[in-house]
Amino acid sequence: MERTLSFMEQAGTGAFIEFREGGVEGVRAIQDALSDSPLESVVLGRETTDAMELGDGFGASGANDSEFGAERRATRQAGKLFGIHAGEVDSSDINPALDLDPDFLVHMVHAKSLHLERVADSEIPVVVCPRSNIVTGVGRPPVEALADRTTVALGTDNVMLNSPSMFREMEFTAKLYDLSAREVLRMATVNGAEISGLGGGLIKTGQPARLLVLDGDSDNLCGAQNPVRAVVRRAGTADVRRVVHPMTE
Repeated sequence: MERTLSFMEQAGTGAFIEFREGGVEGVRAIQDALSDSPLESVVLGRETTDAMELGDGFGASGANDSEFGAERRATRQAGKLFGIHAGEVDSSDINPALDLDPDFLVHMVHAKSLHLERVADSEIPVVVCPRSNIVTGVGRPPVEALADRTTVALGTDNVMLNSPSMFREMEFTAKLYDLSAREVLRMATVNGAEISGLGGGLIKTGQPARLLVLDGDSDNLCGAQNPVRAVVRRAGTADVRRVVHPMTE
């Protein structure tokens, strides 16, 4: 965990949402790993409400695994974040997940027209993980359709499947979908910050100063005519010059 957090910092990540397995012990493990890290986090405990109470909310695996009604009520009463996986393998768990009125959904690979309209009506944001979905073979999330209806953020999913690099996730998404570079950049920054409730993701007065500085004259980025497109499609960890965290600088 510590090595992964170190890589994420080097790769310019300032904050992240973690679905932490292992109940209370799992939450404690990631909290210990974060003790010397400048990264901000939202740790969503899984499996028990005790894990939710120790962490920053509850991260449900999917409505086909359990009803999750009690966990949803407990999380709401605690004023914490509730996220749930839905539509990763098939569409059967999407409506039950939406019925829980979660703060956000994850994956939605198999979302159909009815589900898309429900998402739009409820304004529930979605975190998509295109690289992970391709690796696991479950399919390709309908990112354009989701983005037309709600707030969409990018996630890297399981570290065992993919490196937690938002640069790689942005590049993959930009080349796989008919989205502008600006839209993809927002999915990796502003939209994720909004869903997490941490703020930031945008250089603006009153926002946390969570900044990533890239070397525009690196061998990789020199000569780029469109900075936003270059950041989304070309930039990588080697181009990071400095990462500024509001809690430390």
